Amino acid sequence: MLALTRSLRCLELYASIGATMSDWKREVGDGFDGIEPLLIPTERLARRWSRPGKPAMRIVDHGNGCAVAICDDELSPPVVLAHSDRVLYRPDGKRLRKRLSEALDLFPSKVIAAPIPGLMQVGEWRPEPSLSVLVWLAVAQHADDLVRLTLDANAAAQNPIVLLTLTRANWSPRSESAIREGAITLIPIDDVVADRQGTWAQTSAWDGFVSHLAPRSKAGAVSTGKVTSDDETREQLRLLKEMERHSIIALAENNVIGLDSTKQPSQKLIAQWAGYEWDASFKAALSSLVKAGFLGNGKHHGRRGGYFLTPKGEVAAAILDQS
Repeated sequence: MLALTRSLRCLELYASIGATMSDWKREVGDGFDGIEPLLIPTERLARRWSRPGKPAMRIVDHGNGCAVAICDDELSPPVVLAHSDRVLYRPDGKRLRKRLSEALDLFPSKVIAAPIPGLMQVGEWRPEPSLSVLVWLAVAQHADDLVRLTLDANAAAQNPIVLLTLTRANWSPRSESAIREGAITLIPIDDVVADRQGTWAQTSAWDGFVSHLAPRSKAGAVSTGKVTSDDETREQLRLLKEMERHSIIALAENNVIGLDSTKQPSQKLIAQWAGYEWDASFKAALSSLVKAGFLGNGKHHGRRGGYFLTPKGEVAAAILDQS
């Protein structure tokens, strides 16, 4: 997930101005092959050129496509650049929307793709024929920008919607407080998507984020058609740390099940229940459980912060109770 998070963060950073292909390769690293198809050239040219571990060099344009990168401090020799070396590339909204629709099993939007950065409709999540939830993407340049986009999404949301962000980098208490209760479910893509050899695929954490948007009467669980069997859940539980398993048990014993549970506890209270110190290790354990789809967090659903067992977590608790 770290390589994907790095790739998505670069998509956020370079969404507006763009970057040269060499900068994309350097900054994205191992995940470059996965996002290269999302990039398109702009009509802009770079004014500075850089290499790893070297100061940025000023570009002097000699016309006719010829340019030279010069280090004003004379720490590096001049570098002759071709026109293609200077072209800035940015992510394309249409291609990104298609990639996300495929990864999250969405019905792609027919609305013309809006330019990014900004707010763009990705598609519809349809867990059942009679239910459709609009999914939007907010690509923000900074925290204040995300607050503005969240308010715009609030205004446009006649029914509950999912609002995706590429990463959590621009999340802040202000953006979370801008969410109208029950109107928006805020989801970072790097929590619900994994990169599998250049292909983005949905993880089980997606169900933990969206389960409250569909009726619980459907066997108490909502999925996108991907059912996790008890055997699969047992195998996932086997890989959890003892601290993580004890946290699931603690929430079950205190009947904190589903988004509508009345007493969604803080990290500190769960640590108390489970018999652990409330430290960085315990916080990391809860974060892992959310990403794995065992726990949900009210903050992600436009409510006050607090944790609860998802349908998958409820099944896991039952298995742990029997073992």
